Amino acid sequence: MSIERVFLGWDRPALPAVAQWLHREYGGGDIWDLSSVLIAVPGARAGRRLMELLVYRAADDRPLVPPRIITAGQLPDLLFEPDRGVADPLYCLLARVESIRHCDAESLRVLVGHPLDAGDLHGCLALGRQLQGLHESLAADAVRIDQVETACETLPDFRGEQRWRVLAELQRTYDDLLGHRDRVDPHAARLEAVAQQRCRCGLDLVLVATVDLNRTTSQMIGQLDSPVTALVHAPREEADRFDEMGCLDADRWVDGNLDLERATLRVVDRPRDQAAQVLTAIAARLDRGAGVDQITVGLGDETLGPIIARTLELNGLAPRLPAAATVEQSRPATLLTACARFVQQQRLDDFAALMRHPDLQGYLRHELGGEDDAVTDWLTLLDNYASD
Repeated sequence: MSIERVFLGWDRPALPAVAQWLHREYGGGDIWDLSSVLIAVPGARAGRRLMELLVYRAADDRPLVPPRIITAGQLPDLLFEPDRGVADPLYCLLARVESIRHCDAESLRVLVGHPLDAGDLHGCLALGRQLQGLHESLAADAVRIDQVETACETLPDFRGEQRWRVLAELQRTYDDLLGHRDRVDPHAARLEAVAQQRCRCGLDLVLVATVDLNRTTSQMIGQLDSPVTALVHAPREEADRFDEMGCLDADRWVDGNLDLERATLRVVDRPRDQAAQVLTAIAARLDRGAGVDQITVGLGDETLGPIIARTLELNGLAPRLPAAATVEQSRPATLLTACARFVQQQRLDDFAALMRHPDLQGYLRHELGGEDDAVTDWLTLLDNYASD
């Protein structure tokens, strides 16, 4: 099928341009009816913001029948009807553990390099999670585990035949266990739908800045017989740097030139120095009248996210990380971790981290009757002591 690409330019934010395009394409008549449109966006927050913009535009114009807005990750499961019940993540993990327990000890030794007892639930769960992650990564690129060995046979330095045979056997056992319970792995269901040409939509599909669709999703979209439009946040002059679905053609961007002035660059030593520079840059934007909803912090290394978020929180800002936080990153868990480290090691750095935890500071303020100055003074004294 042919996919229409629409280039929105990059001289303004993407979502207002998307709202304007939707109004131009579907805004005729007494009602702005978008009920026939399915919109895929990069993340949930972008979807919420797009819906806000549509509502604002409709408020001054005509009644709005909203579209269905989903994330790119949710899209594949809306493009086909599974012929069996799709197993949820916990069900899949338990089936992985059961497949490991069915595997003989010598095969597991080939896979993990040491004996793994079937009664070792912790070890089986850890291996099960690794196998599920491997399966998901391969399936995203339309590859099954049992295809890897054949695909790699021509590689001169390939030495993993035995391990991939064991992995393929574990995958077959896993699929059989689900099949006996009339279930199917969600990623396997997508691959089956692609192989059997069963992908359909029934709505006008609009892809909004989905620049990194995986191969399986792209193949599913390619089978649709309903209209598909890819809205690309770039000028038409850059068309050859995007594929037919509006995804980045990485090879075309390798030699691209970024016109960055040296005055905009900051070079620092440590992650916490980077966080401080982020805070300084945000403060400068706020001083010039920008709103916090107009500021985005892009990370080249996602592990910096919690450090920068914590720095912003300590300075009265409320950042929103696009990735879901783990339990270990929650404030109760980080408070307990900070307490444990200080109790165990009695180091100044650990004490400083504990004192700067927002929940401990809140507790101290409460105990002091809401006196913020006292807490601030303590932190200043602590910094001076550390410097000395």
